[in-house]
Amino acid sequence: MPDNNRNISPKDTRRPRRNTGWYILLPFLAAALVQNLVAVFASQILVVDQAIHFEGGSYADFIRSSFERMQGQAFTSLTLLVYAFICVIWFGIWYRREFLLTQKPARDYRCLVRQYKHWSWMLIPGILLFILGAQYLSTYIMNTLAALVPQWMAEYQGILRSSGLDDIQTSLPMILYAVCLGPVCEELCFRGLTMSYARRVGGFWMANILQALLFGFFHMNMLQGTMAFLLGLALGYVKEKSQNLTLVILLHMAFNATSAFIPGLVISADNPVSYFVCLFGGLIAAYAGLELLVRGSSPRIVEVE
Repeated sequence: MPDNNRNISPKDTRRPRRNTGWYILLPFLAAALVQNLVAVFASQILVVDQAIHFEGGSYADFIRSSFERMQGQAFTSLTLLVYAFICVIWFGIWYRREFLLTQKPARDYRCLVRQYKHWSWMLIPGILLFILGAQYLSTYIMNTLAALVPQWMAEYQGILRSSGLDDIQTSLPMILYAVCLGPVCEELCFRGLTMSYARRVGGFWMANILQALLFGFFHMNMLQGTMAFLLGLALGYVKEKSQNLTLVILLHMAFNATSAFIPGLVISADNPVSYFVCLFGGLIAAYAGLELLVRGSSPRIVEVE
């Protein structure tokens, strides 16, 4: 979420805390806890509803039909929506109280130093280039990993099938989660809380790698987790340079939206030369997009006498 315009020191304004290292894991653990509690509670409701409307058959039939409903897309998407809604509210309040309301005005005897967010036209081409490049990189890297480790792709596809997510375009609730609530929840958790806590005890790259690792691990499979780790590194870089979580949320939303609504955005390569051309082109586009995003959203420092 964007910080309000306020007077702060150009130096690092993170408030020192005692024993804050273990706080880094709190958002990750909180998200996992909420997700599991919501899943358990929703499962109990589904079993009760199944018992009320179950017509005849054996106990084994009852259990089998209940599990089939739990593995359906409707149950999964609604459960994820409830989980994300709870986390957005909780993490939003948490992030605001812990990191947005702790900045104090910095004054000296000569001038008042003011830092403000500056948005420019460079953000639009920056977002477009970054999303295009990130889509190419993620697709080609995923294909490479799937070819090198076929088991990872099999596990990933099995998770999609068992969760009813292999046909995401036909599910409005799942699209609402993947494009709207999911990115807000994940950015508040990882680039917001986790990275901010990590920056209190270490440098940028340590904090960025740590939050990206947790972001990847949260996806619970190697293939998707690897892609989430790489995306997390890029989003963490934008967050650090722009100091604006809203921009990072918008990038995450745009990335997920293009994956859901424009599956033909990435052109398939039919030979090694075109493969490496597309991969290298995606890398250049993503890097150029990051540079434009940073330059178009970096805080500016002015001195007021």
